[in-house]
Amino acid sequence: MLEGVLGTKYPKLKKDSARFLEDIGRAINEGYVEFVGNATLRGGDEVYKVYRGNGITISTLQDGEWHTMLESFKGMDNDWNFIP
Repeated sequence: MLEGVLGTKYPKLKKDSARFLEDIGRAINEGYVEFVGNATLRGGDEVYKVYRGNGITISTLQDGEWHTMLESFKGMDNDWNFIP
């Protein structure tokens, strides 16, 4: 999904994992995705920062560590419980 948004290829995720994580930060910092709120997932207690844009949803822990990437508004992305 990130390849489609940024146009960057990750042929071997194990080898390219550092670049992949840097690009997640780039997607957030450069506005490819925008912060939409804090939320829990599937009734869990952990609160994540949720970002959406360009058809993807990226979530991070509160300290900014990457958590997951989902296709926006499909499957598990519909299970976010946003905190007012």
